[in-house]
Amino acid sequence: MKNDTVIEESDLSIFPLSADFDFGLFDCGDTIRNSWIRQHALKNQKSGFTYTRVATKENNIVGFYGLGIGYLLRSQLPRAKLRQGAPDSIGFALIAQLAVDKSFQGQGYGVELLKMAIKGCAQAAFELGVPFVGVHPSSLSLISFYEKAGFNIRIDDGQITLLLMTIADATEIATET
Repeated sequence: MKNDTVIEESDLSIFPLSADFDFGLFDCGDTIRNSWIRQHALKNQKSGFTYTRVATKENNIVGFYGLGIGYLLRSQLPRAKLRQGAPDSIGFALIAQLAVDKSFQGQGYGVELLKMAIKGCAQAAFELGVPFVGVHPSSLSLISFYEKAGFNIRIDDGQITLLLMTIADATEIATET
């Protein structure tokens, strides 16, 4: 594993995804996420579709998060204030994947990884000039997890739910200590 740690005040070490990691025993309880990290994450990263960070504790994989980009149409925004002056197509920083191994769940690592992911998105969004950070919760139970974290703009078309937070809110979360 590369020594590219970005966390200082945590018991986690964070590394860019690489072939050095063995996710064979990783199990977050979600077969789609387990499959994605084992079979697609590294390919997606090499192709530039997502950038994935891996969290470890004492050489055990705790979890991961993957960042990417998304877009939505101005007409999808639920409030007129958000639509005002917006272009037809709006880009946003996307938390594309986030998972914690079952053996580490319930210990606050999901919230910690989410804050790190929001921070990464806030930095990228600021540089790219996109107004939102978004996430597509993979289950109904995760919607409240993300809403508690500050994702307060909800777009639900009946097939997929998109939760957004403004870049201002993301920046505030990113600068909390």
